Amino acid sequence: MFIKGFQMGLLDRESQVMGKESRIGEGAARRNKQYGGKKGFSMMEMLVVLAILAILLAVGSTSLLGRLDTSRLDAAVRDMITIMQQARMTAIRNNADTAVLFDAAQNTYSLCTDSGDGRWSTKEDNVCPKTIRLASYASGIRYGHGKAARAVASGFGRDDISYRYNRVAFTPRGTARHAGYAYLENKQGQSVAVGTITVGTILSRKWDGKSWKRL
Repeated sequence: MFIKGFQMGLLDRESQVMGKESRIGEGAARRNKQYGGKKGFSMMEMLVVLAILAILLAVGSTSLLGRLDTSRLDAAVRDMITIMQQARMTAIRNNADTAVLFDAAQNTYSLCTDSGDGRWSTKEDNVCPKTIRLASYASGIRYGHGKAARAVASGFGRDDISYRYNRVAFTPRGTARHAGYAYLENKQGQSVAVGTITVGTILSRKWDGKSWKRL
């Protein structure tokens, strides 16, 4: 009797285990049916996803490059304004004319503290402690008026520098001997003008597609 009862217990336990396995199998089958038996993405779905990613990347890259070109032009303008301010303060401090010379051929401009013979046009004897290369900013930064339809005042000048003799000299009183502008552009066609009026005030203007706006 004991042996028979033991055998019956084993059969009952085996039946329970088989029942559980059967229910697990049925559950897996239902899940497989519910999700359509898919094991992953099809080749067509992968190609569609890759195409969308490529489009998003292209749009994002174009936008990023445009902002980078604008940022570099803004940096070039800030530096030119700083050099002009330094020239003006140096003239006042040293009680002597100090000039900023623009060189369109070399795509540079220089802060010069001494003209040597009194004529800034003879570059060989000028003392110029700072020379800025516009090409160092990249993004095609150079002298030019880009897409601007008209000048801020009195024309763009022969090489997009409207200063007489391509220079502005500041006097010991802080005034400028000439009024004018130097125009800068980037490869996007954006343009900014940096200049002075005779009282020595330094100005900057940016073309917005219709007119020059104060920065």
